[in-house]
Amino acid sequence: MKRLLVPAAVPAVLASVLFGAAATSAAPAPRRELGPEPLNVVESFDQRLVVKFRDDVRARSAADGTLVSAAERDLSPVIAAVGPSARFRPLIGLPESTLSALEGRAEARSGRAQPDLAGMLVVEVPGANKE
Repeated sequence: MKRLLVPAAVPAVLASVLFGAAATSAAPAPRRELGPEPLNVVESFDQRLVVKFRDDVRARSAADGTLVSAAERDLSPVIAAVGPSARFRPLIGLPESTLSALEGRAEARSGRAQPDLAGMLVVEVPGANKE
């Protein structure tokens, strides 16, 4: 039987590579907060304002584009901020029943509450300056 000669340091280095990092660090490094990203506006880019409302608000766009709350919350501060001529439309172009089914499957698989996907709306303000 032939013996393989291995330098004495190899087993120690191999062990530290395979097991050392996990065994020596008791807690992960703290998260590092990211700074703000600069805003670059490109003239040929079509811009839009997308709003994600809190899940408990259950914000929806009515057939005429007005903003309503399925949870009967007061949305007048939002309407005052964007103006009465603003119109809202769903960001995701699927029926609410399909979105609810998707949320239900995701919750069942993950064991965690899922966001209200129908609460993501595009705000359209006629005559708004995009600059």
